[in-house]
Amino acid sequence: MEEIKQKVFEAKLWKAPREDGLLAMRNAKIIPLKKLGKDNYALAKLWRPISLLSTLGKILEAVVVERISYAVEEFGLLPTNHFGARKRRSAEQALLLLQEEIYKAWRNKRVLSMISFNVKGTYNGVYKERLLQRLKARGILEISASGGSIAFMDDFTAWVTGPTAKANQSSIKVIINSALNWEKQSGATFEGKKTAIVYFT
Repeated sequence: MEEIKQKVFEAKLWKAPREDGLLAMRNAKIIPLKKLGKDNYALAKLWRPISLLSTLGKILEAVVVERISYAVEEFGLLPTNHFGARKRRSAEQALLLLQEEIYKAWRNKRVLSMISFNVKGTYNGVYKERLLQRLKARGILEISASGGSIAFMDDFTAWVTGPTAKANQSSIKVIINSALNWEKQSGATFEGKKTAIVYFT
């Protein structure tokens, strides 16, 4: 009860009320907004839907998020290289980590080869049953090669170092095969147009 009370007092008073008259239940009004700089807005994926929700649902959600976040950090449920949606971690830190790895490769007269994947339609396309299985396996109860990697919510970047870009190709292929394997097992799909390989020579 203390958690709910805390979240009620943390609610933002300036948020617009819904039909219940309460400031900031799960009755949402969806407003589509255009993604900037696109040519043809006939495709649904070029719009970003936003939900206008009433406050009570947000409070319960905030309590659940707080509990899951605590469990994730306390029990090490995510790998240390996962930066997305975690407290005290940022995209800037991930880039600094990658930058340091690039400089380290250069200092040792090596080439860093990096591949970046983007999961298509992450939130809409999530395989919910499998996600719930994985959460349960990590103790979150159901409610009703030479290199490195960085993960966010829907992006995964991995790299390898070697004497030349050509020498790194076989290791990059291993990463690609591993990612494709994960894609099949998870039910997710990588967006081909957003996949990129970069060589830092």
